Amino acid sequence: MTTNKDLLTEYTIRIESIAPAITQKELFLHRRCYLGISIGNPQFRGESFQVLLEWISRHFDECLIVVGDYLQRYNEHIFYNRQAKEAEIESLHMGDAFLQESAEYLTRLPKDKFRVTRWKSYLDSPEYHKAKKALDELFVSSFEFRESIDKTSTEFISRQMKNKKGPVVDKKTAIALSTQYLLEEIAVFSVLVENGWAVEVYPGAEIPVLVDIAAGKFPHIPPALKQRINVELRIIKKSKKLS
Repeated sequence: MTTNKDLLTEYTIRIESIAPAITQKELFLHRRCYLGISIGNPQFRGESFQVLLEWISRHFDECLIVVGDYLQRYNEHIFYNRQAKEAEIESLHMGDAFLQESAEYLTRLPKDKFRVTRWKSYLDSPEYHKAKKALDELFVSSFEFRESIDKTSTEFISRQMKNKKGPVVDKKTAIALSTQYLLEEIAVFSVLVENGWAVEVYPGAEIPVLVDIAAGKFPHIPPALKQRINVELRIIKKSKKLS
């Protein structure tokens, strides 16, 4: 059996970057964070996920876990050509599976530290509709914002193709669906900040459009997004398990 002590020996977590650029001392003045779960990302499974939760528990008083299951419906369309209802059902099944698997790790940590929410719960709020409308309008009116979204979508599709997981729909449709994914995702991030969750921790690189938002490139972006802080983490396996 692998113990917490074994895992602390086996893994380390390093802060790779903070955007906008602030010191770690300034970062940890924030006592709340959120963790967005990308369904299918192996970093959110097994021991690496347990270590990530333990790191969060040591550094923050509260963490909101946001399971991005319903958001996955766009990728189900892109990579498996699952349409509308079928894509929704599959994505929610993946969320159910994640919740079942992650429960094992969450029960090992203080109950008052973590709260789990699911993606769809944010989409009916007035804050979401306001942010989404503003982003849709900005996408039409701002060449710079549209270019940043297009770059992010195109890089995502190209990266998947290099990993031999290319879209089964045509590239134009794939990029259009990826764009809708991004606009929805960013709108939910705006809602999270409005509700007091300004700090996102994530085991991976920030996407280009969010880097541009953090750099202040879009003055007409929803105001809450100007307060958002992204913390890019790297989970590093150091050594073999203790026997």
